Amino acid sequence: MSEAPAKAPWHLWAVGLFATLFNAIAAAILLLMRRKAAAPLFWIGLGAFLINLLPHYLSKAGRAVIGQPMLVTNVMIAVLLILFGLYALIMAKKGVLR
Repeated sequence: MSEAPAKAPWHLWAVGLFATLFNAIAAAILLLMRRKAAAPLFWIGLGAFLINLLPHYLSKAGRAVIGQPMLVTNVMIAVLLILFGLYALIMAKKGVLR
């Protein structure tokens, strides 16, 4: 008989979600404050987001749990982080961010 995969503890999800939200919120606040540090922080946030997703999409059990709707949501989040990162980078190069 095959055993069901172990569920991730709730605190693992809490820490991952907190880290992702904190990074995104910090980058957005820095962007509103017109700080150049916002640009790299969006890219760091994208990296953290993708690293957080890797274990789920690399395992069959993870893909089964996440499902298609969440895949679409995760792709949209990644695309938005890329667009925000590009926007912040362009604004930094134009001198809008100090």
